[in-house]
Amino acid sequence: MSYIQEFSALPEISFTGGWTLEKIQQQLESTYGSAMEAAGKNGVLSAADPVKLIIMGLSAISYQMIQLIDIKGKQNFLRYASGAYLDRKRKINRRLERLF
Repeated sequence: MSYIQEFSALPEISFTGGWTLEKIQQQLESTYGSAMEAAGKNGVLSAADPVKLIIMGLSAISYQMIQLIDIKGKQNFLRYASGAYLDRKRKINRRLERLF
């Protein structure tokens, strides 16, 4: 019996709500713009604005963290477990067999 086909039929899961790098950057820029306008200043950022460059860097770091959260959360399920995580699951449940 092939469990690989059964695992591939399972629906995809996400622990992060489908955030993309662009979506994170837009959210940070929007939040910054709103805060600046509330303070009575111009909230529009030009392409070379140092604050925009900081936001771009922060967006990249945030996206990497979100991806790690998603990967680590998925590792708790057999469909996504691999490497050391899969070996640990096998030690916990002796009935599991590593196929490759």
